[in-house]
Amino acid sequence: LYAGALMAGSSAVVAWAEALTRVTPQGICEETYQYVRQHFNEKEMSDLSFAIGAINLWNRMNIGFRTVPGTLDKMFGLNKAGLQ
Repeated sequence: LYAGALMAGSSAVVAWAEALTRVTPQGICEETYQYVRQHFNEKEMSDLSFAIGAINLWNRMNIGFRTVPGTLDKMFGLNKAGLQ
């Protein structure tokens, strides 16, 4: 039961992220909103929305400034695994 609830919550997160990322002129459809609302209360939806918004901003800034993936790894200490 727990795994099923986790999967349902995960799909709601993905649905909400997609809805906030790919905004249409009509906004977010009621069906998507209600689906996500079944899994999260208003505070959780707000927190999730801010996290999604922050990630979208980071992605757009990196696209705008043409950041090459991996070039900031050392600065953030992400090079310690020695991945190439």
